[in-house]
Amino acid sequence: MQVKIGCEMVYESESQTPVIMLVRPRDKYNHTLLSETRQVTPEIPVHEFVDHFGNHLWRFVAPPGQMTISYDALAEVPPTPDPIRAELGGVLGLDVPGEFLQFLLPSRHCPSDLLIGEAWERFGNTPHGWARVQAVCDWL
Repeated sequence: MQVKIGCEMVYESESQTPVIMLVRPRDKYNHTLLSETRQVTPEIPVHEFVDHFGNHLWRFVAPPGQMTISYDALAEVPPTPDPIRAELGGVLGLDVPGEFLQFLLPSRHCPSDLLIGEAWERFGNTPHGWARVQAVCDWL
C-alpha cells in the first residue's frame, strides 16, 4: 500500500539562524520511500547528513525574514494494519528498561511542561496502558 507523507513549515527570524532539522522518516522501519521532494523558499543550500541513530538531518542557515520548508514523499508500507494489543497494560517509569528511558525524556522540540495539563485533561481518565496510547494516537 502507498502512503503520502508531507508537511509545510514556515519560520521567521530576525537574523541568520543556524538550523538542524529532522523531517525525513528513518529508513529503519517497515516502509520504503518511493519518492521524496524538499523545497525551501527562499532557495538556500541544505546539507543532509545521517546521525548515529540513522536519522537524515538537514543543516542550513535560515536567512533573515520568512522561509518555508516543504517536504513530500510517497512510501510503500505493508498492507496490514498495526496489531491491536488491547490487553497490554501500562508500565511504571521505574519498571521501564534503561535502554528505553531516552525516549521518555523531555525535548526542547515539545514543551512538555506546557502540555502536561492538557494531556491529563484529555487522556487522564482513559484506562492505563493500550487504551490510553490509542486515545492519544486517535487524537493525533
